[in-house]
Amino acid sequence: MFKKLKEALKIHSIQRKNIILVKKYPFITPIDDLGRRLPKKNYKNYTILDTMPTGWKIAFGEQLCEDLRFELLKFGEDSLNSYQIINMNEKYGILRIYDNGKPNNSRIADVLDQYSQMSMQTCIVCGKPAKFLAPETDIPYCETCILLLHLKTSQLAALRLVGESYEEYEERLLKKD
Repeated sequence: MFKKLKEALKIHSIQRKNIILVKKYPFITPIDDLGRRLPKKNYKNYTILDTMPTGWKIAFGEQLCEDLRFELLKFGEDSLNSYQIINMNEKYGILRIYDNGKPNNSRIADVLDQYSQMSMQTCIVCGKPAKFLAPETDIPYCETCILLLHLKTSQLAALRLVGESYEEYEERLLKKD
């Protein structure tokens, strides 16, 4: 009985938080296939922010929303209400944010680029500073979360480091041999 009550309280807490987030940041309201914002009953359980990988959401998800809100309000309440994030995801180890267009002369693109750059140095799982990039995908992981990949010792030794160019990586591997 207590387990069910605890779960119900957790769900209620998430729903309340989502309602507060969408009220403050209307651009993370979920949308339908035609790009229309969904009614309140649909965004109680999730927001567009939930499409962001967990570690990045923990590390800077709400700060990203706050920075976007700050820039949008420079152009008035209408800009805040008309701007819409369509999706957030990871591609080649970088946060990609897709939107419906930005107000002219805004710094929105700069803000989105800043957080894309930040994502390359932040663990996608837990949000801690990343040290390694996963083989082939370049997804950033911290020292603890890289172990979740269950790589062999030889694979761990051959991981590319965050901030290391491909040339530096290849040079480092050649020196080991």
